[in-house]
Amino acid sequence: MENMMVVCMSCLVLIISFLLFRESAGTMSLLKLNMISFNYYCNILVFSFFGATLIALGYSNNEVIVNYQDYDFRIMVWMVVVYTILSLGITMMIVQNIVFGIDRAVMRTKLVEYTNEWKKEASYSDFFILVLFAFVSLVSITYTYYNLNNIPWLYFIAGMKEEADLARADASYGFVGNMYIRNIIALGLTPILCYIAYSYKVKYGDIRFKILFYVLLIATVLILIYDNEKGPILFFFIGLLMLKALLFGKLSGRFFLAVMMSIFVAIIVMYILNGNALEVFFSIDTGPWGRILQMQVAGLYVHLSIFPDVYPFLEGTGLPGSLAKLLGIDGGINSARLVMEYEYPDRVAAGVAGVFNTFFPGEAYANFGYWGVLSAPVVIGAYWSIMYVIFISYLPKHPFFMGLYAYSSIHIPLTGGFFGIFLNPGYWCLVIMVFFMYKMRHIHIIKKEKI
Repeated sequence: MENMMVVCMSCLVLIISFLLFRESAGTMSLLKLNMISFNYYCNILVFSFFGATLIALGYSNNEVIVNYQDYDFRIMVWMVVVYTILSLGITMMIVQNIVFGIDRAVMRTKLVEYTNEWKKEASYSDFFILVLFAFVSLVSITYTYYNLNNIPWLYFIAGMKEEADLARADASYGFVGNMYIRNIIALGLTPILCYIAYSYKVKYGDIRFKILFYVLLIATVLILIYDNEKGPILFFFIGLLMLKALLFGKLSGRFFLAVMMSIFVAIIVMYILNGNALEVFFSIDTGPWGRILQMQVAGLYVHLSIFPDVYPFLEGTGLPGSLAKLLGIDGGINSARLVMEYEYPDRVAAGVAGVFNTFFPGEAYANFGYWGVLSAPVVIGAYWSIMYVIFISYLPKHPFFMGLYAYSSIHIPLTGGFFGIFLNPGYWCLVIMVFFMYKMRHIHIIKKEKI
């Protein structure tokens, strides 16, 4: 009876949340993927809600969740996830409908207009500025690889799993070069430039932009796999899909199905190459689906369990270190790191584990208790809605901002913490860079016309 109640409530939450998010997104069609619909389907449903529901129903022998068998606690965490999803949807709808006066019908129109406001041809300055920053990105990628002690994906290809794992941890946490060059220029700017070049290639068919796009595509793949992580490269191509949907109005059904099948096959291949048995591939506990559906949300259970019993509430010290210094408080204490140290102390000591990221109410709770849980979805919902409206309704319909839109859409870390969603210094540096490139192009054109 209790499980039936959870199932019925979950179905109701699924229907209501879908309608709320559709109101904000304009469309939830998979063939018209956008910033809101992608994060709803991926980060909210797949990485958080489905897993929390399975755990509430008792269908979990996950290595972390087995330590939290109390039924009331599992239901309480499920309710936190449900509250967060519904509060996000309601907040976004209120911000768009009341603050901006934009309803679903208007947003659908804005999405169509986004593909129609183009100039007749690309200027020379567009290409010059893009090449200039592409050169900077290529240098930063070379710099990143030069400062690696080992290249993890080479060990992976050679079938040396243990060496690949150690090299991966060393590449991520033992990097001896400048972190800002790696994280902001190489890992951040390169994909954005690739998206921008793709927008030019699709619209104008200019051979210069075609060549530049493929160069940047190779560069992006190389930097996103530098530490043998599979997620970033997958999300990059999803961003490319989203951009394609924006440029063409929608994706074809056959193309979308082919992409989904390719991703499915790629997951199987990666799973086998990691030395895992194919027979447990579909296990919701040990297979990749268990990792996808449950491991991400598992960190939320740990957060709600160990704060404040094991660790005191952080009370804002989870803020990024640079921002905390400006406010005159100690900062940079990552709750996801504390959770990892609590769950996997041996792996942390061995240097092969970093942080245990989870759905953002986890970090909000670790810092501010249940007040954080209650207020976090309102803050994030308002921020997310404002960002979406600005991209779709207010920014110039230009490839530079389309590239930033695609990148931003796949880098809203709803399952990566609370503060990192809107107080990420690296992301705001990239935003400034894109605006700077756009203004440089504008100034260059004016000078050329005066001459």
